[in-house]
Amino acid sequence: MPPEPLAIRRVIIGSAIAAAIGLLATAWGVFSPKVLAHYADSPDSVGITEWAEQATGDDMLRWLAGRWIQTDSPPYYRPLASYLFWAEYHVFGRDFQGHVVVSWLIHAAICVCLYLLALRLFPGPKRFAMATSLLAVALFNLRLTPTGPYWPVAPVAYAVVAWWPAQTDQMSLLPSLLALIALDRWLLREDPRGLAKAAGLWLVALLFKEMAIMLPAIAGLLVIYRGGWQSLALPWGAGESDEEAMHRG
Repeated sequence: MPPEPLAIRRVIIGSAIAAAIGLLATAWGVFSPKVLAHYADSPDSVGITEWAEQATGDDMLRWLAGRWIQTDSPPYYRPLASYLFWAEYHVFGRDFQGHVVVSWLIHAAICVCLYLLALRLFPGPKRFAMATSLLAVALFNLRLTPTGPYWPVAPVAYAVVAWWPAQTDQMSLLPSLLALIALDRWLLREDPRGLAKAAGLWLVALLFKEMAIMLPAIAGLLVIYRGGWQSLALPWGAGESDEEAMHRG
């Protein structure tokens, strides 16, 4: 059955509001001359652009098998982050405003995904679910503590947007949220390929930053929330019909 027009409107309108919340809440750090001036003396930002400028074909192959683009940092394995920084350098050079705007737009996409995931998880009337989902986005952007030079009190989300090398965090979080949405669609039998999509998105998240190693634990909580092992439709339960499962439940 296709989604109701009203449900589609809630998704579209709510997503637009979620993106607007994220963009407005973090705009100061994106366009502040004081924050942007900090990048000129930052070892991380200057170093990453220098390594991107000097990268050879061998370096780009090495990113697939070893240390990432920032060679003087710990030996992290972040190949997709390396390619992202390399591509951004070839678009923006050392115009750090461009790099931060990319972070800003990624943050808007994260806020939309957070809204869509929360909209699926919050129970109750649809309007209530929409309101609480937008509240989750607002709390994600709420300013709480000082986070850096010239920056006002802010949450982690604000600091990540203003600090463009933290795109590794953003680009790990974004596919992680999409993976949870795909898994939830599979658990509710809305998409038979949802599990495969979730696994693929998790791999993408890991290749951006290792923090995605925690995603299976969060996925386990989602499975429990959706009814535990019964919601997995495991092979030994494949012979049971939906009607039988309903009566058994």
